[in-house]
Amino acid sequence: MKIPFFLVILVFLCSCGGSLSDEQRKKIRQDMKQHQIVRISDAEITAAAFENGRAVMNIVNKNDQRLIDSVKRYCTIRWIIPGSGHAREIENQLIEAYLESSINGGMEDNVQKIGTDSLLYTKPITEKLADGSENVKGMWCIQVAKKQLILAMKK
Repeated sequence: MKIPFFLVILVFLCSCGGSLSDEQRKKIRQDMKQHQIVRISDAEITAAAFENGRAVMNIVNKNDQRLIDSVKRYCTIRWIIPGSGHAREIENQLIEAYLESSINGGMEDNVQKIGTDSLLYTKPITEKLADGSENVKGMWCIQVAKKQLILAMKK
């Protein structure tokens, strides 16, 4: 008596009932969702960088070291003063631009691309002078990886 090969395979597959728990199935679904391909434009990434940078600045302004330490796990936070020797080239360029625009006033936060995988959010800290101009005390630099921004956008 010959049993067709496909019938043996079918019986074998049906007998392997799958012994995943609900917890394991849920984890597999979450992993599949996380690895799903999503198209995100550069404008959306830049908007997310502004939002993230402003949120980190709120945490820095609260001066809660525990919160700052938790944020430092996914981004780099640096304080740069004009003429600083430890600033990177792009940070020096940005602080020079802030110094030049301090005469006119109205300086705003900024986002710049660094390489292909990260973004730099900068926020100048100024004080008003008697003549109406602003004195740049320094700037906060918050560098975050694009991957972190995109993963945060998907949640």
